[in-house]
Parts: sequence; C-alpha cells; structure tokens
Amino acid sequence: MKIKFVWKNGTHLIVAYRLLIALIVFSLSRLCLYWFQHDLFPSEAIPSIFTIWRLGLRFDLSAVIMLNLPYIFLATLPFPFRNHKYYRNFSSFLFYFANAIGILLNIIDSAYYPFTLKRLTWDVTGFLKATNNMGLLLPKFLSDFWIYLLVFFVLFSIFVLLTTRLRYEKKLFYQSKWNFFIWNLFLMIVWGGIAIVGIRGGFQRRPIYLVNAAEMISPDYDALILNTPFTIIKTYGKPSLKEVVYYKDEAEAASIFQPLKNYYRATQPTTKFNVVIIIMESFSLEHSALMNPQLYKDSTEGYTPVLDSLMRHGLTFRAYANGKRSIEAIPAICSSLPSLMPVEFINSPYVSEPISSLPLSLKPLGYHSIFYHGGMNGTMHFDAFSRLSGFDEYKGKNEYRGPEAFDGRWGIFDEPFFQFMAKDLSNQTQPFLVVFFSLSSHHPYVVPAKYMNRFGPGKLKIHQSIRYADYALGQFFKMASQESWFKNTLFIITADHTSEAFSPYYLTPVGQHVIPLIFYLPDNSFRGFSSQIAQQCDIYPSVMDFLNAEGSFVAFGRSVFDITSTPFGISYLNQEYQLIYKNKCLRYFNEKVSGFYDLKNDSLQTNNLAAEQLPEQDEALRFLKAIIQQYNNRIIYHRLRADQMVKP
Repeated sequence: MKIKFVWKNGTHLIVAYRLLIALIVFSLSRLCLYWFQHDLFPSEAIPSIFTIWRLGLRFDLSAVIMLNLPYIFLATLPFPFRNHKYYRNFSSFLFYFANAIGILLNIIDSAYYPFTLKRLTWDVTGFLKATNNMGLLLPKFLSDFWIYLLVFFVLFSIFVLLTTRLRYEKKLFYQSKWNFFIWNLFLMIVWGGIAIVGIRGGFQRRPIYLVNAAEMISPDYDALILNTPFTIIKTYGKPSLKEVVYYKDEAEAASIFQPLKNYYRATQPTTKFNVVIIIMESFSLEHSALMNPQLYKDSTEGYTPVLDSLMRHGLTFRAYANGKRSIEAIPAICSSLPSLMPVEFINSPYVSEPISSLPLSLKPLGYHSIFYHGGMNGTMHFDAFSRLSGFDEYKGKNEYRGPEAFDGRWGIFDEPFFQFMAKDLSNQTQPFLVVFFSLSSHHPYVVPAKYMNRFGPGKLKIHQSIRYADYALGQFFKMASQESWFKNTLFIITADHTSEAFSPYYLTPVGQHVIPLIFYLPDNSFRGFSSQIAQQCDIYPSVMDFLNAEGSFVAFGRSVFDITSTPFGISYLNQEYQLIYKNKCLRYFNEKVSGFYDLKNDSLQTNNLAAEQLPEQDEALRFLKAIIQQYNNRIIYHRLRADQMVKP
C-alpha cells in the first residue's frame, strides 16, 4: 500500500500522519486491559469503551508525544539533509522502536495487572533488577501469556503496515535553501508548541499526572484510562520504596504496630454526626497564646484568639504534623497515610493504588463527602487526590459563588470562602463529611485591603495573615451556628503544617512539627487539654472510633479515644525518620539511630542520648521498624485497603 502526499512539503504531513496512527494503535493497545481484565473492575458502573477511549485520549497523546520526541525532532529539522535516504531511515527506526516499546508495555501490563491492580510505574525496574532468574522465568511467561504476545504482533503489524511506504514529495515550492530553512524552522517551532501542549495534556496550570485520572473517573477504573508508558515515564526518577524485613513476617510486625483498624462496637449504636475537618494553612501551635503562656504576656498578644476559644470549649491536643508541606498533610488527614519516603505520596509512583480513606469508609453509612479548597483548581493535585480518596465533590475557586474575593495569587480569601461553605452546607443532605483547607495564611501573606489596619503586624511577617485567617474561622462559626446542621456536627480543627517560628522550641526538629488538634462539639461534651501526643494520621481512625463506624481499614495512626494503644507521632524529612514516642524523640537515618532525646527534660533537644543505647531507645526503635515494615510492604504489595491481597 502506497500513500502519496502532494503538498508543499510532504515531510510534515507524514510526521503528523504517523503520529495519528500511533495514537490510534496506542489507544487500541491500552484498551486491551479492558478486554482481558474487565472482570477485575466493579461491574455495576464500568464505563463504556467509548468513555474509556475519550477520557484516556489526553494520557495517550501525552505518552505518544513523549515517546516520539526524538523522531519529531529529527524529522522536522530545517535542513535539506533530513531528506537523505539514510537519515530518513534512521529517524524512522527511532519511530518504530519507540512505538513498539510503548505498545508492548501496554500489552504486558494487561497481563500483569491482576498481580498489582495498578498500572506499572518506574519502580518495576527495581523488581527487574532484583530478579536474577528472569532467563528461567521468561519461557514460562511466554507460554502462559502467548495470547498477549499475539495481540502485540497483530497490533504492531497493523501499525507498520499503515505507516511505511510513505512517499515524500521532492518537488518543493521554495526557490532557495534560505527559504527552505525559514519555512521549516517555523514549522519546527509549531511542532514544538504541539509537543509541549501534548505532553502537558492540555492548557491547564499543571501537567497531567497519574492522580489526574481519578478526577475524570472513579478510582476503581482509573487504570483503564491511564496507559503504561505514561505511568512509567511520569514516575521516572521518583524514589521508590524497598521491601523491608525487620521482622520475620507480618504477624510479628503487627504485634508491635497494627495498621489494620476496626473500632466498631456491636454493643453501641452508630452515630451519624456530620463531620467537618478544618485544616488551617500554616497554623503552628506557636501562634496560640493559650498554649504558649511562656511566649505571650496575655491572650491579647497571641495571634489566634478564635482558635484559643475553641480550644477552651473542645478536646485539645498538642499534635504533630506528619510532614512539612500541604501536599503531605492531605493524605495523612484523609487517609491516615503519611509520606514516609523521599517524595510526597501524591507525587509518588504509588498514588494510583487503591487506598483506605475517611470518605470511602463513611460512604456505606450514607455520608456525602465534599472537599473545599479556595485555591485554583488543580493546585497541588488536591482536586485529583480528593477524587482518588473517594470524595463525592471538590469545590475550589472555580466553584466559588460569592462576591469577588480573589487574592491575586492563590485563590479566594478565607473569610468569603468560609462563608460560601457555610451557606453551601445548608443545602446538603445530612450526614455529610467535609474537609476544608484554608488559604490566606500562605506566603506571601496577603490580607484583604479592608483589614490591613485591623490586623497589624506581629513578630513575623506571617502573623498578620494568621490573625486574618483566625478571624475568618470565627466568622464561619458565627454563621454556621445559626444553621440547622450545626448542633449535629463534630468539628475537627487542625493545621497542615507549621510555619516560620521565632521561639527556640518551635525551631527544633520536633517543634517544627507541632500543630493544634481540636475536637469540638457544639454541646461542649468534649472538654479539656490532653497531654498525650497526637498526629494528623490520628484524625481518620478517631472519627471512625467516635462514630462507631463499622468496617476495617488501614491507618498509620490511632484513635485518640483508644486508651489501649500507645500515642506517637511520625515524620520523614531529608531521608531521616523522626518518631515521637513516650516523651522521647528517636531519629533514624540510613539504618542507624542518629538521635535519641528525652523531650520531658530536654525540650530543645540539645542532649543526644543515642550513644547510651537506653532500653527506651530500643523499644522506640522496635516500634519504628514495625511501622516502616508495614508501611513499605503494604504500599509495595498494594495492601492499603483491608480487603486487598496479601503478599504473594
């Protein structure tokens, strides 16, 4: 079959035609997963083939462009030598080689998917390196999965048939080499623009990533619209976890730390309080005069009078942020999943794995879940992750309905967005689960012009915006208290992480993670200040315990109401684990204890006791290793839900 292009320059048409055929065949290869493994997806709402193809087109286009960048570059160079026979043959070889790899990866993943229940990512290379008997295994694989190999050969043969024997038009319209260069340079720049948009997956603020699939479709089906070359390329260079064997088996590790939770008590009724979790941006506990009398003469000097008032009327903890960034806080709070690896979970190769989450756990109880965030939609993939973790709705700047309140940088000022949420909740069916993420106390710390003189500066630049955000929180409670749903609601107020600090304690490695955590009920049935350590990862299990919600789930925190378990706080920063355990701080780096501190008698952590190898240190290390083993291995072997497979 010959295809003859008659145009001023057939080269660019041929490139476009080849990429189009690649996109079509590529999409067909991705759909093999649907064809071979459709039984593994929930049948009640499985999308149509057309829907899968339509939603997956952006991911396919991104992958095709990334795979074919060398070919596009070589084929469109604005120099006459590109028409040389051997040059065209070499660029064509790159084209066929790259697309053969892409098609093959999709077909391989169609066979491998039942073992992982997710698309392959770059971490598969670690598995291949660790498998020293691949030569022995390969013949068995080929005999067991020959049908997939056949599909590959059929698809690739069709691909080759449709893209070879293309005829280049030699009679060009240009009169000189200079005209040739100018015209083709222009077209090359056009191709560059097409490539950038294609790789990004559109014109949105951030390039598409694995987590964006969950925005478009239920997380149960996101593997159907992703493709394997995309997931591998996008996770290239992302640090992957390694299997850990500190203890001989999972049972031994679980006897020390058990991530599988179930707080249901058949003898007690299940309550259906609404749950509203408010995450205040950068609200370090240092900002509170109530919790830091040594820093402030009286309450008027503090920056969070509203928060302090809520503390007096709720159950308050000196809590521990599981990370230093907002993107780490969301999985910790919503899924009790800290980022105990060099990259945030949302940006890790494992983000597409099925996970436990508060909205998923409460859905069987009839809870409607909404994630509110006044920032621009797409910021830090919050909207995508909310979908992935089971929230029914995400409402950001695009969904905001109210007076003009854009801060000029990040999104909607806190006060109007709080008001928007309060009004919106009055239209929701109860019970509901809500997570609200504030915004205004984020750098560059802008407050509305009308409040510039009301909230004066403090010791740090952030303090003015902290005062404003705290005021906005108070206005929300003032408005919400007038609504019918208010009295039947459990409010949980915390922070995503700490901020810059001025006092020595809050500059220490421990102090840099200390945030407030308040459980508040309008009837004041929660009162007091708890001395036990708590953390963001405790919120999910605590809510399940409070509601007496039925069902098992995986959580790396504990219920603060469970007096039988040991409180702790954990974080990971610069490849060093930090564990707060029984008034001690253990730091663990590169398989060695790098620090051990007595927080009760050494709050500034100036006296490292690691060299003394105290019994308390050994106990804390055993506990930490149990967490690490459970965390790494559950993620690697896709066991972040209670009902998932065990390690093969």
